[in-house]
Amino acid sequence: MKAVAVALLTVLVAPGIAPAVAVAQTESDVPQVRYALVLSGRGNLGEFGDQFDRGFLWGFEAGWQPGRLGIAWSIGWSVPQWTGIALGGSFETGDPMAVDATVGLTEMSLGPRLRWPLSEDSPQFLVGTAGVTMMRATIPIPPDSSREYIGPYAGIGYEQLLLGRYMVAAEARYGMIVGGPAGLTLNVSLAFGSR
Repeated sequence: MKAVAVALLTVLVAPGIAPAVAVAQTESDVPQVRYALVLSGRGNLGEFGDQFDRGFLWGFEAGWQPGRLGIAWSIGWSVPQWTGIALGGSFETGDPMAVDATVGLTEMSLGPRLRWPLSEDSPQFLVGTAGVTMMRATIPIPPDSSREYIGPYAGIGYEQLLLGRYMVAAEARYGMIVGGPAGLTLNVSLAFGSR
C-alpha cells in the first residue's frame, strides 16, 4: 500500500515540482515576455509624506527581456478608499487643517530592467530597475502644489521563476529622485511569461 501511495504521489506531484527546481536553469529558459499584476505599499517622504504618509497601489506591468537587459512598462493606481481593504485605504492625511483628506494617484513608469542570475542551479534572479515615472494626483500635492509630476526612479529586487513560465518578484523602489514627490515603494508581483 505504501509503495502505491509513493508511486501515485510521484506521478501527480513530480511533474509540477520538477520545472521549478530544475538544475542548470539557463537564462534562455526564462520567458522573454512578461505580464504581471503588481500590488504596492508606498511610504511618501518629505513635505508630501508629512501630509499623506502612506498608502497602497495596484497595477499592471509588462516587459520584454530577451537576456539580462530588458525593458519594463507599468501603470499603477492608488487603492480607492471605498474598497474597504483591511490593510488601509488610499493616501490619507493626518493633518486636521487639510481641506482634502484623501489623494488618489495614477503612476506610469518606463525604463530598463537588468536581471542577473543568483545561481546556476536555480532560477532566482537579482533585478535592477531605473527609468522615468509620470505621476498624476487627484489634488495639487507638494512639493510644487501641482497635480502632475515627472521624474526618475531606481529600484532593486528579487525574482523567482516557478513552473517554467510564472514569476514572483519583490522590488524596493525609490522615486521620484528629483522633480517631484519622493517615496519608497515595495512592489510585489505575480507574472505570467511566454517565449
